[in-house]
Amino acid sequence: MAQQTYNIEEVRKRFPRAYMPWTKNEEEELMSKYQEYLRFPRSQRKPFLDFIKEVSPNFQRDEGAVVARLTKLFNLETSQTISAKITKSSKYKTSQNSRKENSWLEKITNNQTAAIVIGAVVLAIIGFIVYRITGYKPF
Repeated sequence: MAQQTYNIEEVRKRFPRAYMPWTKNEEEELMSKYQEYLRFPRSQRKPFLDFIKEVSPNFQRDEGAVVARLTKLFNLETSQTISAKITKSSKYKTSQNSRKENSWLEKITNNQTAAIVIGAVVLAIIGFIVYRITGYKPF
């Protein structure tokens, strides 16, 4: 069994309800607050992480616990994806990490697009060559 790197008592000094089961009332309150948050048009909403930081003290839990519960209740994107944006000290990670992830994703997307375009051009060239040699239109 892996050795625990944190002490529950120490964590509970900051977050009294840490590692305790969520009650139905807590879940209903969290669902209500999240649905209220979603009522605003996306352009008028505060950032998701600001919402999490605002509601987590109401539940006496860490932001990661609130994100995990929302993930379970609403089938949001994986909690690791969201929690990766929240540090254990309740501060946000630097935006440099986000930029690195975005640029990596953009490179993959751009490479896939380039591969599709190149593939289409190659097929068109092959089709033209087959047509010129045989007179048959393969496409």
